[in-house]
Amino acid sequence: LRAWSKCALLTQQQIQPNTIKFDEQSDKSVKKRLAPVDAMSQALHILLTQMPPEQISNRSCSAVLQGYGALGMGKEAEDALLKIEWMLKSPLEEGPIASSSLDVACYNSILHGYCKASKREDMHSAVKLFQAMKTETPIEINTGSSFFVIPPMPDIISYASLLNCYGKLGMASEAEKLINSMMSVGTTTRKPLETDPPEPTIACYISTMQAFENSFDRDAPARALALLQRLESIGQDSENKRDKRSRRSNRMPNRIIYNYALRCMSKHGRGEEAEKILNMFNKAHPNCNGPDIYAYALALRAWERVGKINPKMAAERAEKLFIEMKNLSSEGYLPPLELSSYNTLLGIFARAGLAYKAECLLHELEVSKSSEWNQVESFRAPEPNQMSYNLVIKAISRSNEKNSVTVERAWNILYRLGYPKKGDTSRTPMQLSIDTLNSMLKLLSKRGLAAEAESLLNAMDDFIVEGRLKRNIAALLSSYEATLEALGRCKTIDAAKRAEELVTRMEVVGELGGEFQPSLLAYNTLLNCYANAGMAGKSEALLERINQMHEAGRIPSPPD
Repeated sequence: LRAWSKCALLTQQQIQPNTIKFDEQSDKSVKKRLAPVDAMSQALHILLTQMPPEQISNRSCSAVLQGYGALGMGKEAEDALLKIEWMLKSPLEEGPIASSSLDVACYNSILHGYCKASKREDMHSAVKLFQAMKTETPIEINTGSSFFVIPPMPDIISYASLLNCYGKLGMASEAEKLINSMMSVGTTTRKPLETDPPEPTIACYISTMQAFENSFDRDAPARALALLQRLESIGQDSENKRDKRSRRSNRMPNRIIYNYALRCMSKHGRGEEAEKILNMFNKAHPNCNGPDIYAYALALRAWERVGKINPKMAAERAEKLFIEMKNLSSEGYLPPLELSSYNTLLGIFARAGLAYKAECLLHELEVSKSSEWNQVESFRAPEPNQMSYNLVIKAISRSNEKNSVTVERAWNILYRLGYPKKGDTSRTPMQLSIDTLNSMLKLLSKRGLAAEAESLLNAMDDFIVEGRLKRNIAALLSSYEATLEALGRCKTIDAAKRAEELVTRMEVVGELGGEFQPSLLAYNTLLNCYANAGMAGKSEALLERINQMHEAGRIPSPPD
């Protein structure tokens, strides 16, 4: 039985990365995907038809049900369990209602299967089964048979499985209600009852924090912080009483719980709360046992999301946190900072338009790979990647500096990556991507430097043809749109004509089998050029064309 269950699991792991393709081999793909189901059906067939009922034990049933659970087949696992219950029970001997012949581990396999699937409909089935176990509500094991079994009471694994379901689906209110009922048991002075829920373990708290992380509730971060503070309070109370045998001792938050709380703050963009948790983490685990590099990185990413609302404040606070991380790293309390932390701060600077600070940070990264770096220093920054340069150009683009020097600084970054200067005919390798060049195009479009934008776009097309630049259709469409925007802000007389030629170029590429067509944004930008030039007739004609193309299905959206 275990062999068939393991066979089903291994088969699923082998075919899981594959996608079903609609070709001549599609039938074979479907058959391969049915292989785990066939294997589990064979295991259940052996259990129900070949094993004598008196030899069937909880272990043999678990061997099959755990296989269904590991595959995320909760519904199939529950159907199999009811078939086993029907076979093991005799309605003539024991009446219409009897206790289950299977233990709680078998029922936990079903909860695990529902949790593994991570679907809302499976979640409802899991809750229904859990409530039946908790309230000892009889379950009809065969429709129309009038025969019911009373399921076993749930144990800590049952509670943990349900909380895991809540965590994956972001059902914060349900997870919070369940964890509170479990935590309330240890706070009473009465003798525990058999119907009381078990005390939560670390896994239960982690699942609850995960539910807050995945929840769309606006107050989810605040509730996660309140739960962490409550755990600290209970843990501190246990330490003050110095009762090592206290049932509350396992509630003291450990490092994993703090990290999951930080994950919640990072996802919801709560920088203040993230730093507060870092301080709590340091106090709870002093003597160099506090937050690790992962915890600090989560707090830094929390400020990154705050930057969408208040970029200047987020940049200031994130920079202070980053300096603290660097100091701890140089003192040996943290490992060397990874490039992802630098890029996170560069992204925050870019959103705030702090070009000078972004360039200084990039210089620090570039020095680390050059001979300028002092080998005596204990701290060394990682080498920059494409994302690093891309973010610095974005910071320059969003800065308030309007002089030509800012554009020249961005060009110098491209030159350092191998972009050829004027008159350079050599085909030296470039460390550039379309995304980085698009950031430069957006900078040029914001400054209204249409001629430079057109020149860069033409060079990009040449680089793609020569194989020096990797083709990316979605990014290339953005390149054309940015160039059109530059023409829309250009004050020259022929800007409308040049924009019209660029849109025509895009249409021709599409008609010749290219992968992209002008978007509604591109046509709107061309309309803007016509408006700037006072070309009312062309504007009305283009608007009519847009309507016709939308009706023909060539443009998904109508004129806005």
